[in-house]
Amino acid sequence: MTGASNAARQLGPTEKSFYLGSRGDGPESGVNDMYLHIGVRARPSLLTRDRILKTWSAVLDAHPLLSAGVEFVDYEDISFRSCSSAAGTEALHPRTEELVAFESGRSASEIISSYLNGPRTLSDEKLSYLVISRPGSAADVAFGSAADHVDDEMRDFDFFLFSTHFLGDGMALHSTAGEFFRLLTAEQNDEISPSKRTVSLPVAAEDRLPIGLTNTRFGAGIARADYEKEQARQIGAHTFPRERLGPRQTLVPTVSYPAEKSKRILAACKSHGVTLAHSIFALAAVAYTKTAAPERRRPEMPLMLYSAVNIRPYLKPVKGSSDWYHLAIGFYNIILPSFFVKDASVARALFWHRAQSVKCQTTRIVKSPFLPTRTLLMAKQRETSSIRWEREADEQRARSIKSVENGLKELNVKQESDAAIAADHETEDGAPVTVESVAKVTSTSTFVPQTALMGLSMLGNLDGMYKHAEYSGVELHSLTTGSRQRAGALLLFAYTFAGKLWLSLGYDVNGFERGVIEKWWDALQCGIDGLLLDENAIDDVGSSRGRQ
Repeated sequence: MTGASNAARQLGPTEKSFYLGSRGDGPESGVNDMYLHIGVRARPSLLTRDRILKTWSAVLDAHPLLSAGVEFVDYEDISFRSCSSAAGTEALHPRTEELVAFESGRSASEIISSYLNGPRTLSDEKLSYLVISRPGSAADVAFGSAADHVDDEMRDFDFFLFSTHFLGDGMALHSTAGEFFRLLTAEQNDEISPSKRTVSLPVAAEDRLPIGLTNTRFGAGIARADYEKEQARQIGAHTFPRERLGPRQTLVPTVSYPAEKSKRILAACKSHGVTLAHSIFALAAVAYTKTAAPERRRPEMPLMLYSAVNIRPYLKPVKGSSDWYHLAIGFYNIILPSFFVKDASVARALFWHRAQSVKCQTTRIVKSPFLPTRTLLMAKQRETSSIRWEREADEQRARSIKSVENGLKELNVKQESDAAIAADHETEDGAPVTVESVAKVTSTSTFVPQTALMGLSMLGNLDGMYKHAEYSGVELHSLTTGSRQRAGALLLFAYTFAGKLWLSLGYDVNGFERGVIEKWWDALQCGIDGLLLDENAIDDVGSSRGRQ
């Protein structure tokens, strides 16, 4: 990392739990490293190398965590260290060119697959990375000066923003991408000058939570009792059957619905008093109950799904700071019945009732006066668990390597082969901290199953964050997002972008029994067509869907 470090702070509890889960080397490392891909049509004169560098520099100036590094001393002592010049004398941020790449020739799917499944792109010294790609064109032609583009006709480009999850979250990612395109298309491409460079790092979210209740012994006791009661409510007994069929291989199948169909889907949700997010939770549960093998259905037990909540609206403001690039999420579970019926009219009524249940549960969670204390206690629990698991994983790795070394000595194997054999015998990294695993740790009863089926990330209407009309000369037409995953992971995204509804599923194709996730994914889309698009009939799994 070039430049001088002139600001530092310790990672907060949630940041630390994500950081520890991402450590390691090789394809299994970098768990939860995020990506955002936006398909773009733009005038080439707007995407010249100089203009992109200037825009990216302005973004780095405004959000110092993006150019920071991490210093790991031990499990309890991990800190961000800023790398920025307070004086702002440089024409560009000192790490601008280090944290950007210009590509050509590779498709967007190839770049995403490499990021998700290949060697880790990010590291403790590179917490973010911008990639601008021009498919099928030489980089020097694609990103030349404005004078090189005489006709200046609209061309295809791909925008990628990579970031570790302990650095920020989805809302930070999208807000920053929106800012990038606003600055890129500004008439004067210097709205944030070096003299306005931000040096101080944003405060950890847990330090901004309004938790005055815990300032007294009595209040702290109430908060702890509420938290333990809430954790005891988490019940779930359903999982997809997992297998280890090979190395983790994340796929990201994505479907979008034309604007007209998207409007009908949203209107159907509104007519029943729920949002798209509420409906997707219910659809995910219905798709599972319809496709699960009979021995796994367990209709007498509820089904649990987990998600994250944006806690920015609850944080105390920091005077003079507008920096949104930091991690600010809490976690919650949705619990639904797991039985289903074959009668179409009853099935429809049950579906909308479950969507209403999701709405009620979500409202109860986000409106609770205990949300700040629950978020803090969950963050501390995740931190404690991640430290324990990472320490155990490191000790296990060390024992494994030691065992291999001893075996090599006994067999008189050449020293040069030590590294290769050690790699073959290394144990897996410790499991990352997830809501379901925390629920297990904090459960007050050993007899209540607390396992989540899967995670859902409901991003809402992203067109409210991307000001398409303001990006003169640039058209954003498609968007996908996701993260590097652990083995056997599954995460569904749903959002509206460019007037279309998008569903994107990230899953480890080698982590489940063959065909299980594909069958569920098909059933989910059948549910969209049968329940949200067709108000008069419900399709069976595998029926014709007629999407465009």
